[in-house]
Amino acid sequence: MNPISPPGWNPYQPPDTTFNVRDDISGIAWLFFVNVLIDISLVSGAFLVSTRVFKGNLGTSNLSPKRFFAVFLLAILAVTVMGALIDFYIVTELTERDSMTVHVLHQDTTDWAISCTLIFGSVAISMLVIGVRALASALIGAIVTIFNPVWWSLTMHFGEDVVFLSIFFSLLSGPILFGYAVTWHTNERTPRTEAPAETPS
Repeated sequence: MNPISPPGWNPYQPPDTTFNVRDDISGIAWLFFVNVLIDISLVSGAFLVSTRVFKGNLGTSNLSPKRFFAVFLLAILAVTVMGALIDFYIVTELTERDSMTVHVLHQDTTDWAISCTLIFGSVAISMLVIGVRALASALIGAIVTIFNPVWWSLTMHFGEDVVFLSIFFSLLSGPILFGYAVTWHTNERTPRTEAPAETPS
């Protein structure tokens, strides 16, 4: 994003939703670091919702807590990489502005539909790979997918403030939600011992 308002900026005009890029790698890397905390919050939160919907029967009980921690984090990172590619090549469009190459967030129904489909697929497949059941994976993918067009719309209307606020709140909530997800998994694997029956006196 461009944090500095250009000369002659009119506050009544739509906010500037551009960011300057020198090459594809730096642009995708920038988007990855912007999105990673947001994705940790989103995927972890959606995972916790699915534990309530499916009463904890998600199919990951065969994973040790350490292994679950690792594969769950890797799955979120894979989703973030895919999201960065989608944002860079589909959600934004390349244009020239003031002799600079910039990517501009643009609203296009077809591109957004393609992006949402790819996001849903990347999240659902990532969850399936780590052992989450199909229906739960689909629910997690749907929750994460719904957030994206809302976030794009808010960014187009309010500009980079939405990005900075999202990063700030994700910085606070991401580690907590991720920790809750790992704690839930650990507790699910802990054998439940029933209290011994009282013997009649």
